[in-house]
Amino acid sequence: MLRRLIFATALISLLLIGSFSQVLAAQLNANINPQTGDATTSYKFLRTVFIEYEDGGEVADVLRGQTITMKFSADSGTPGVSELIDKINTNLAGVQSNVVVTDLTLDYSVILIGRGLSASIDYKLFFNPVISDFIIREQTIATPAWVDANWRGMSVEGPVIISTVGFGDVDINMPISFIEKKVPEVYAKIAGSEAEELLNE
Repeated sequence: MLRRLIFATALISLLLIGSFSQVLAAQLNANINPQTGDATTSYKFLRTVFIEYEDGGEVADVLRGQTITMKFSADSGTPGVSELIDKINTNLAGVQSNVVVTDLTLDYSVILIGRGLSASIDYKLFFNPVISDFIIREQTIATPAWVDANWRGMSVEGPVIISTVGFGDVDINMPISFIEKKVPEVYAKIAGSEAEELLNE
């Protein structure tokens, strides 16, 4: 009986919230010159989350017709960025890369558009770390330089909190952070559900 009750509660929550789906994409651009000591790289992370509410409900009432945005830039002088650099360097050391991130800038933007039967949330993170120590073997007349490539898959697990002027502390690594900040009514419906788990990835 208890198991049926839990299942029924989960089903009611899903109907109330609607359904969530997502699309992910990432792109890396780097121009590395073995003659220089450092290089600026560029990562572009794109993620789109769709919230469907075909049967209406409270989430539909909140989101329909809404356009909500959050946009900011950060650099090494922004609170939270130096901690992010430390986390990246820890990750790089863990994958046996000699590369060190010495600086970075980022641009973060999110836009939520609520339509008749669904809403989309487009996340964009443009991430520009400056790397050094990527040369494994120097170039000679007879041999080309060897470049460390392990750094390309740099990653950070868990929260990445950036302190912004207009939005306060924002977790740029968890999509749920935007909803919590900008649409707290929807966050209250998602909290503790499967949808929250999805948006915490």
